[in-house]
Amino acid sequence: MGVGAEAADIVLMRDSLYGVADAIGLSLAALTKIRQSLFLVFAYLSLLQNASPRRT
Repeated sequence: MGVGAEAADIVLMRDSLYGVADAIGLSLAALTKIRQSLFLVFAYLSLLQNASPRRT
């Protein structure tokens, strides 16, 4: 691979430009999963914090 391939965000290995749309769709799906996971973690931790016994 040349310098252009190392600097590029997406490198197509086929002649079709449909790979760009596939890559964008895949990245959007990954971001959606990351956001869902972060929301679930924060919700879970807030429930745990509310359920824990309080020290006075």
